[in-house]
Amino acid sequence: YRIAPFRLPLLAKCEHGVEVRLLHMTGTCHAIEMRLSEHSVFFGDVVVGSQATKPVRLHNFGDLGAKFRFEIGSKYGKIFSVTPSEGFVRPQEDINLMVAFHPTHERIMEFKRADKHARKSKLDPKDMNIGITVR
Repeated sequence: YRIAPFRLPLLAKCEHGVEVRLLHMTGTCHAIEMRLSEHSVFFGDVVVGSQATKPVRLHNFGDLGAKFRFEIGSKYGKIFSVTPSEGFVRPQEDINLMVAFHPTHERIMEFKRADKHARKSKLDPKDMNIGITVR
């Protein structure tokens, strides 16, 4: 979003409530606001050992260019990826991204073990960030 140029008076309050206008300040604010086109991505059924991809847009609503970099934590880095993972978005422009889900048998087994541990520990299911169904 753009922040409109502004012009504001600078006032001094003197004794007895008298205000004296000292000067006017003018300026322009520059801001960066970046948003993804999607709040969540649904991949549907994905066969272990294959890959599903979904397009997502990164939009810079601000009036300054901005660098970006996606850092996926080690827990999910081997099954999710974003390309390009880093780059630069000019003001008021979009970058097309591709989010990929590529499950492997080893990672699925790790998630199943973690889910089993969570059930034994009676952890709150809302604390689980990801749901995977394996048939």
